[in-house]
Amino acid sequence: MRRSLAIIGSGILLSSIAWASAPGSADKQPTPALEAKHRMFRAEQGRWMPLPDLVPAGGAMMVMDGDPSQGAADFYVRFPAGYGVPMHMHTPSERLYMSSGTLQVRMFDGETTALAKGSFVYVPSRKPHQMTCTGEQECLFYLHVAGVFDLHLVDDRGEVTRSWSAADATAPRQQAARAPRRR
Repeated sequence: MRRSLAIIGSGILLSSIAWASAPGSADKQPTPALEAKHRMFRAEQGRWMPLPDLVPAGGAMMVMDGDPSQGAADFYVRFPAGYGVPMHMHTPSERLYMSSGTLQVRMFDGETTALAKGSFVYVPSRKPHQMTCTGEQECLFYLHVAGVFDLHLVDDRGEVTRSWSAADATAPRQQAARAPRRR
């Protein structure tokens, strides 16, 4: 009896293996990673545009992927040497990867670091920070925002003074009542 059960069990196991390895059986199960459409971007495909007029003139950005007025997006950002963006925050978190130049990032709590080529910084949602391109060379960096791109200038108390959002695509205006509070 035991021998019969072992033979039947072995037969079921071998049948299962044969079915799973049969040509075409694996093809029937979709693999999302393989079906996803890839996207490639070459800088010559993009267009440099000025940063929102809420910040000083001189900086520029190029959208590489996504729609910053709808959700997550990737940008190249260029600051000329000496250019800086005052203390500000964004509703989405952001990830910044340095390509060239040296960018000084100062957090609202005073922590400051200089980012050079190959450096990375993650800034959580609604965390005020300031950025200045130091040195003689322009700063070029890749920026990923995890949601609709916006910019909120903050004062020395961390309170929002002016706001801009790609979703509105309007000129900056006083929006303290609508703007997110710093956490």
